[in-house]
Amino acid sequence: MRNFIIFLNIFCTIQLSAQKHDYVWMWANNSLADPGVEANILSFNNNTRMLIKDTVIYQNDQVNSTIADKYGNLLFAFDGCHIAGDNHQLIENGDSINYSSWWSSISNCQNGYTGPQNTLILPDPAYENGYYIIHKTVDWVQFPEKKTISTLGLKTTYVDMNMNDGKGKVIYKNKVVYEDTLMWGYLHAVKHANGHDWWIVDLKESPDGGLPANSYFVFHLNQGGISFHRKQNFGNYFTDNSSSCGSAKFSPDGRQWAYYCKRDGFKLLDFDRASRS
Repeated sequence: MRNFIIFLNIFCTIQLSAQKHDYVWMWANNSLADPGVEANILSFNNNTRMLIKDTVIYQNDQVNSTIADKYGNLLFAFDGCHIAGDNHQLIENGDSINYSSWWSSISNCQNGYTGPQNTLILPDPAYENGYYIIHKTVDWVQFPEKKTISTLGLKTTYVDMNMNDGKGKVIYKNKVVYEDTLMWGYLHAVKHANGHDWWIVDLKESPDGGLPANSYFVFHLNQGGISFHRKQNFGNYFTDNSSSCGSAKFSPDGRQWAYYCKRDGFKLLDFDRASRS
């Protein structure tokens, strides 16, 4: 129970303007423990758990992201490949997210996508019913010494929930924001000090066969969209085993950013939400 409470405290550090965008959690995967159950939904709006026995398009492997409206009602869920609406079926144009040659290695994403903490869903600062899905695509990369897998850059997919009478539509998908070999995991965001924009932090990977890295990337989401802001290099190099070995989170007040990986240890860094550092 203690570990679960710690998890909740860490999970809920993203500041969502006191709205209820994070009030619905959903997971879907066939389980012997729940025969016939296709999905589970936890709602912190009314403290209920709902069991879904109808067929759902959404399946979890390691990617599991949901977003609710400001009142805490489920809008859509994302398993890394498919975007499912509140009826648990595909929304318009909501397929083939993160498509690459890696799909053949995961049964064409029949059970969801790989890569914990590779995805964020953030409200559009300029449009109340628009949402950015920020995600990383896994693919094969050929380095001089060997071929390996990596997450190739940061991408965004945009969902407009005003479309189709409130059922939603994907306006564009898999749009490249920044190209580089990035860590699996560690993707996290915090509100800008202005209360509207977002800061997003991610890490450069030191791939097996590639050059060592100690790079921290900062991205800015504002009314004009998401863009690369800054790269900072400092501290010890990450190793090829740092990728996906831990997690990174902001503190509830956004003033500190924490990283933990068993191989690298614990890092706690100051973050200024106002000065873009």
